[in-house]
Amino acid sequence: MLPEGIPYGLGIMEFGRWVGHEGEAIGWEALAVKDLQTGTSLAVAANGCGGLFDGFLGVLLTLYPESMLAE
Repeated sequence: MLPEGIPYGLGIMEFGRWVGHEGEAIGWEALAVKDLQTGTSLAVAANGCGGLFDGFLGVLLTLYPESMLAE
């Protein structure tokens, strides 16, 4: 489930410079995103479900802190 305040429509969400899709099913959760400014793509997956989205955002913030700022 996405936190409040993240635009989401037609299966695509946007936050900072990133656009992509988050999904989950029983036993797994994944996020695939792309930075439209640099062309950088990132995909993460985990064995678990429910509530992992914040952790995925933490990975983005750690690797690309400047890209999380809206421009």
